[in-house]
Formats: sequence, C-alpha cells, structure tokens
Amino acid sequence: MLGAELPDGVDHAMFDFAVNSGPGRAAKYLQAVVGVSQDGRVGPATIAATKAKPAGVVVDVLCDNRLAFLKRLPTWATFGKGWQSRVASVRSAALMMTAQPQAAPPAPVQPIPAPQSSAPAPVSPAPQPQLRTDEPKPAGVGKSAAAAGLFVLAAAAVANWWHELSAWVHSFF
Repeated sequence: MLGAELPDGVDHAMFDFAVNSGPGRAAKYLQAVVGVSQDGRVGPATIAATKAKPAGVVVDVLCDNRLAFLKRLPTWATFGKGWQSRVASVRSAALMMTAQPQAAPPAPVQPIPAPQSSAPAPVSPAPQPQLRTDEPKPAGVGKSAAAAGLFVLAAAAVANWWHELSAWVHSFF
C-alpha cells in the first residue's frame, strides 16, 4: 500500500482500516469511494483518484462504509460499541488532519547579481567555517515541523484516551 502518498487524513483512516480489517479490504473500500477498479492494491490510479476528491469527503465516506461493514459482522453485538467508538475516533483524527493547511512551497531563491565594475576586485579566499555538531541549531529551524508533529501526537493521544474511556463506560451497559 502506498499510504505515504495518500492525502493527509485519508492515510490515517486507511492505515487504521488496513490494520484492523486487512489491507486488501481497506484498499477495495477506498477504491470504491474514489471510483476506480477494485483490485485491492493502492497504486498510481487509486492515488490519483483519491487526490482528485476532497480528503474530508473521502474520509467520511470511507468511515461510513467501514462502519457498515463492521455492522454486518456476526460479532457486532459483542464488539460493536468499541468498533463504533474506534471508527468515530479515527474519523475525528483524520478530519483534523485534512483541515491542516498545506504549507506553501518555498519561494525560489534568486541569485544576487554581482556589481558591474570596470576593474575586477581582488578576491581573497573566505575562511571556511568549522562544522560543529554540538552547537544548537539557529532559532526557528525545524520548530514548525516539530510543533506539527507534537500536535498530531497529542491529537492521537486524546483520541486514544477518548476511545479507551468510551469503551470502559460502555462496558457497564
């Protein structure tokens, strides 16, 4: 499965579906949602069709179809509340991921033209800086990526906590 190439959020919903119901079934359900041939393999055609649709719509329909599949299982009466809670938490986390603004690609760097002069200026070799691995990085380098990663981890932890709490509460009913 080419999960890394799927849009944000769709990758999360697909990963959870594949782990819990099998990668072939998850792939076929995604292919049905995006309208391509259901061969059970997420390839270039499935990736392109998925990227052509709004990620939030794909997540919603995929989670709805997954829940419908689970409700048809004979063990739904025993495990249904937990499965329904899991699909709801996966949907919530995946939809949060689809709402993240995409970072704009960096602007191309234009070289600064050298000043035009009649006589060439003498060039002295610039001293080469010594690379040190024990120096801290300049402020701001990698902080946005780290913050985004922490946000995703926190959201996943909250979703997991909510899932566990719901399962515990539902165990009394």
